[in-house]
Amino acid sequence: MLKAAEFLASQLPRQQIRGAGKRIADALSKALVLAQNGVRDTDTLQASLLRSLGPEAMPEVQHRFCCDVSGILDTVFSSSQHDNPQAVATLPYKARLLLLADHLQELKSLQLGSLHHEAAELEFAEAVERAHKLRNLLAGTHTQLEAGLDEVFEGQVRLADGKLVAVEDHWRSKMVTPLV
Repeated sequence: MLKAAEFLASQLPRQQIRGAGKRIADALSKALVLAQNGVRDTDTLQASLLRSLGPEAMPEVQHRFCCDVSGILDTVFSSSQHDNPQAVATLPYKARLLLLADHLQELKSLQLGSLHHEAAELEFAEAVERAHKLRNLLAGTHTQLEAGLDEVFEGQVRLADGKLVAVEDHWRSKMVTPLV
């Protein structure tokens, strides 16, 4: 794990060092979500850390890490989840874990950070919609990660005006697509 974290830090361009802390913290946070929800597979945890480097880092990842780590990342990077969400359900198990953890971490950080302006409220609603679709597509993949998403969906969020509202009510007020 530490090897992956060290590699992540070493690959950030020198001119982006100031913003690197947030990028590293985000990568660590996603790997931590996996670990806190019972994922112990080091290949999956390393892939979670290294995913933030993007597909352009794949040649170096393939050289430095085992084929399982690069295989997970290759699958995630090449998946057409944006063009065809149904294809996500056919991804290998470890790639699906990364996607569930990404959505859970994104929602939790937005939910806990409170939504300070209208744009943040809309961003949260869109993130809830994406996560809800993914949750439905990947039902049965990982009970703990799915329960974490369900907890956010059933929870509350503080809006810019200071009011605490149910996530589902907020989502419904911002989105047109019905919850399925």
